[in-house]
Order: sequence, then C-alpha cells, then structure tokens
Amino acid sequence: MPLHYLTAKLSLLPPLLQPTFDAIFSTLPLWCRWRLLVLQSLNFLVPIVTAPYWLFGNKYSVVYVPTRGGARRRCLVFRPPCVSTGRGGELGEGTERDVGGWWSEEEEGELTAGDGSVEARESYNTSKRARGGNELRPLHIDIHGGSFIGGIPEQNARWCTLLSSRTGAIVISCTYRFAPRYTFPAAHDDVDDILAWIMQHAEQIGGDRRLVTVGGSSAGGNLGLSAAVSWNSVGKRDRQGSVEERGAESKRIDDEAEDWDGEEDAEGMDIKAYLSHYSAIDLRLPPQSKPRPANFPARDPLAFMFPLYDIYAGANRSENLSNARLHPILSEKKALPKDMLFIVAGIDILVQEQLTFVERVRAEIERDGEEADRSVEARVFESGFHGWLELPKMILEKERVAAFEASVDFIRRVHRKHGWYYQPKGMR
Repeated sequence: MPLHYLTAKLSLLPPLLQPTFDAIFSTLPLWCRWRLLVLQSLNFLVPIVTAPYWLFGNKYSVVYVPTRGGARRRCLVFRPPCVSTGRGGELGEGTERDVGGWWSEEEEGELTAGDGSVEARESYNTSKRARGGNELRPLHIDIHGGSFIGGIPEQNARWCTLLSSRTGAIVISCTYRFAPRYTFPAAHDDVDDILAWIMQHAEQIGGDRRLVTVGGSSAGGNLGLSAAVSWNSVGKRDRQGSVEERGAESKRIDDEAEDWDGEEDAEGMDIKAYLSHYSAIDLRLPPQSKPRPANFPARDPLAFMFPLYDIYAGANRSENLSNARLHPILSEKKALPKDMLFIVAGIDILVQEQLTFVERVRAEIERDGEEADRSVEARVFESGFHGWLELPKMILEKERVAAFEASVDFIRRVHRKHGWYYQPKGMR
C-alpha cells in the first residue's frame, strides 16, 4: 500500500516538469521558450494550492490509458466510498458496503494487452461485474483545464471526489498532450482515444458504458464537449469499428476485455450529458480579442502569456475556422449530449461564447419541440473568475459550494433519468 501511494503521487512529476523540459531541450522559438519557463513557476502553484485534496489521502488510483501510436496518458480513477442502490431501486433503499467489497477478491491484477505490456496500472481489484449482484456504475469522464499548455488531473481532485461520493459514479479524470510541443489536434486525439478505451473496457472497471457523462473545465471543457460530439456523431457500426481500429493501432485491446457485441452493445451508448466549468468552446478568436464583460479588470497581469495560451489553436487557426471539433460552439444540436449544464464565471473572457451557445441550443430545442427530451442550462456566478473552482477554500468558498451543488444535482438528475438511483450514506 505505501508503494502504491508513493507511486501515485510521484507519477505527476513528468507532466508537471514538462514546461522546463520543452524550454531547454526543444527547438521552439525563443519567445515561446522563455514563456515556458514562466509557466513552470505557475505549474508548481497548481499542486501546491490543491494539495489538501489529493496529497495526504488515497482517494484515487492511477491508470495509464493507451492512445494512438502506443503512447499512454495518465488518468485518475475516483470511486464512491460505499454501495447504495442500483438500477430500478428507490432512493433510500438498498444495502451499504465498504468499497473493498464490491470488487472480486479473486481477480486482483492489472489490465494487460495482448503482448503482455501493462495497459492500465491500478491499485484496486478488477472484475467484470461488481460482486454481490450490484449493478455496474455510471461513469463520468472529467478533463482538467490549463489553456492546453499544462495542468494535472489532481487539480480537480476535490470536485471528482465529491461527485463520486454523492452520485455513486466512477469518475475518471484525464490528461492529454500539451502545447506548444503538440498543437491541434493532438489533445483532441488523446481525449477521443481515452473515451474510446473507457467504452471498450467499461465493465472491467465496474462502469456502465450506457450511462456515461462527460465534463471539463476551461480547455478541458472544450476537449470534453468535442469528444462527446465526436462519439455521438459516429454510427453504431462505425463506432464499433473506430474502437477496434484504434485498439489495433496501439495494441491496447485487453485479452480479458469483454466482447464487443456490435450493434446490440452500441445501442444506447451515446454520451448522456455534458457538464461545463467555464469552458473555452470557441477558439476562433485569440484570448486578447475575446469580448470582456463589464466587470473584467482593466489590466491582466498575465497578458504577456497570451501568445502561449493561444498556441494550441493559433498554430493553424486559419485552416480550422469552421472546424467544430476545435470550436464546439459550432456543433449541431443532434450530436450534442441531450442534457448540458454550463457553470459560467461572471468575470471571465469566456462568458459570451458560453451564453451564446446555450441560447442558440435552447432556441433550437424549443423550435423542434424537444423540451421533454433535451435540456441546456447556464448558471452564472457573477463574482466567479476563471479557475476559481480549483482554488483554496478561503477564496469564494460559498460560490464554489453552490457551483458544486448545482453540478452534482445535474448529474444526479441525469442518472435518475436513465434509471440509476443512489443514496449516499448519511443523506436522506
């Protein structure tokens, strides 16, 4: 156990130190390299301010999910502390068990590929189905922010832990490749591949591939919505082929993975909901050109970093102005998750694009008479600013708690809509 704990904590060091590595050992231009060194100091602040929520506990396990080309991306898996009710149950019913009781004791181990390489390193037991007749759990995929140039899954540890404990879902927090070394579509490819891998291996980690929600903050919100739209846009047969093709490319189909039953399994596998925390969904304009709300500060002390913040999309912006994958604001309604909630920070350059998107989709829902089947909401926190949800408790804690409560309530409503009922221990 101490070794698992230490390994999980130390595994964040390579992505944390990447700005310095890229600044020293790459052939990037000088304007980019000195900004990366500044970014390195900012990168160290992230684990420091979020340390109380991940450093001194063992609330998650680390997995390495394979992507195209054979590279693996680091993800965190958060699980609820107890079992309550499952599909078809009523709130308040069902038995409660310790988390150690719902994984098969006989099947402890690691997920391995056909060639024997480790595809997912886990410090918990794996089983196709939870023991004792308990149902598979909903899955929520969370993608951290960081302007496409940094960030770690741990920065969302407080949120992911809360969501898992309050909804009974398995929450997987993902990372991806960063600019400036990797520009569009590298991060989008990574998240698409992670989503496909999770769908392929859902039952191995105790998750229900027919009840998957996706969310993210800032750049992660862009990646999450884009991945959900891409997944929902693919037909049943193509979706099956897409997963199998990617698996063959990177040798990442597990020998013990459950069979993929094609059209029967693909039925109902759309991403059910999307949860946004101040997401950047329109990258057609660089940061310095985005409209500022009236309460936005006149001077931004980090304005000198704008060229670096923009490099992921800006490197080939002109070729992708109509690309809905890079700019999810352009996505068609039919491919969007049927339920969406946007938590909007009032003091943010991303306010207008989020509200514009919500208004457009809501109008289309009303026009097509789909109010009973679809929903899109926006909650604006006027005193909130970009990134405030990841900051310590002494900063806007009341607003943060309200935003988290709204987010949890949204996911719980989506779960109930699709037949999953969960009552956390101690709640009535």
